[in-house]
Amino acid sequence: MNSIETLKREIERALTGVETRLRKPRKETGNWWLDAKYNGHAVAVEWSAHRGFGISTNGPDDGYGEGPDEVFSEKDSASKRVIDLLVSGVRAVPPSDVVLRELRAAVGFTQEQLASRLGVQQAAISRLERRSDITLSSLRRYVEALGGELEINVRTPDGGQLKLLDRGKKGIARAACEHVHETLTKSGDFVCEPNVALLSNMVSSLERAARMRWQLAWKSDVSLRANSGVDLANASLDEGTISINTNTLARLATLCAAVASRTALAAPLQESVYRYVLGHELGHFVFVDPFAGDGAVACNDVELKADAVAGWLVGLVGDDPVAGSLASSLLGCRSPGCSHPSPEQRTFAFLSGHSRGSRLCVQSAAKMNLFVLRVEDLEVSRTFYAGLGLDLFPEKHGDGPLHYSCNLRDTVMELYPCSRSHPRPTPLRFGFSATRETFGRLRSSGLLPVPPRLIRQTNEAEIYLLKDPDQNAIELEIAA
Repeated sequence: MNSIETLKREIERALTGVETRLRKPRKETGNWWLDAKYNGHAVAVEWSAHRGFGISTNGPDDGYGEGPDEVFSEKDSASKRVIDLLVSGVRAVPPSDVVLRELRAAVGFTQEQLASRLGVQQAAISRLERRSDITLSSLRRYVEALGGELEINVRTPDGGQLKLLDRGKKGIARAACEHVHETLTKSGDFVCEPNVALLSNMVSSLERAARMRWQLAWKSDVSLRANSGVDLANASLDEGTISINTNTLARLATLCAAVASRTALAAPLQESVYRYVLGHELGHFVFVDPFAGDGAVACNDVELKADAVAGWLVGLVGDDPVAGSLASSLLGCRSPGCSHPSPEQRTFAFLSGHSRGSRLCVQSAAKMNLFVLRVEDLEVSRTFYAGLGLDLFPEKHGDGPLHYSCNLRDTVMELYPCSRSHPRPTPLRFGFSATRETFGRLRSSGLLPVPPRLIRQTNEAEIYLLKDPDQNAIELEIAA
């Protein structure tokens, strides 16, 4: 006697006058059905050895084939529930079917909050929730942004239930193994979570620098999204996205400050930690060993390769290596059997990349947010400043003119063409720091209207005065 036959006998013993009918499956692996009726109340029980007991109290308006309302794995619990339903005459509780907007409301999110987490406009969330047809990847991102995890269950014709493997998650690399992630989530107070817009700007800047040197696995722009469902950060090579858990990222930055024995985390150091993590995720998009044949650490491990790329990128923008080396060390793992590299391996990979990136770094001498220079010949001036070591990229905002832009650490410098409404102003005077090699290339380029002149000299540096193609005076500081 199997479990469903035992259940039938228990119901008949408990309720005098109950009507029961047991239907056997055509195949041995199929489902058994038990129909029970008592005082005008009907209950149907679907049973299989691998799935348990599915209980339904379908009324005349209910659809067919919608599955059981309640499921029990143990016979005793199922027997008690069936008897209670027959005696009381109440309906079984069906599973909660919700549309996306109801799911969001149930979790406690507004459209604005969810849009902020996904890094999109509120209108995009509204459109997504109104769609009758949605892609699996979009649904996964939506659910993960709510802090959940998408699972796809398939009911087979014989009544069985299978979990569909989510192939959309392939190509994802974990920034922190489970041992390190546990340490991060258990840390106490932490600095405020980073702004997603700030992180997106960092990704754009780092990506442009990465594409200058390497070919990336994703052809278009890599996008960023906030996702509390990931450990720290994940790179999806199939979707061209980087997912960031801003809470864990803030905790990592705080731990770096604690290791550095600082009472508070200064903004530049905090942002350096953010840039390291984002640069690490971009490293997973790089096709080849970034420093093969360059005498750097062997990057056979994907995490070490990503750390080396991160070091090169943050070194290029002028970040001090302290923050990145602390972060890479904290993300290393010493647990036996863990596939993630050790703190020493990760730190060495990062510093190897940083030493190479910092050699190419040209930092702004002034501390400002924006500097706009009007020039007579846009292409000539772009060539001149590229020779000075600036990485200028073409930009165009709406109906505005084509211009060039670059990041000088905390400053954005832009070259705009002169126009009738914006004639060239009186020549300016400003300064840069550069390497002696860069200075030598500029002198031999033929772009200097007049030879440079040494105006000051100290034990640390030599200061030269030179002119750009628009006669702007530039003080160029060369380390002694």
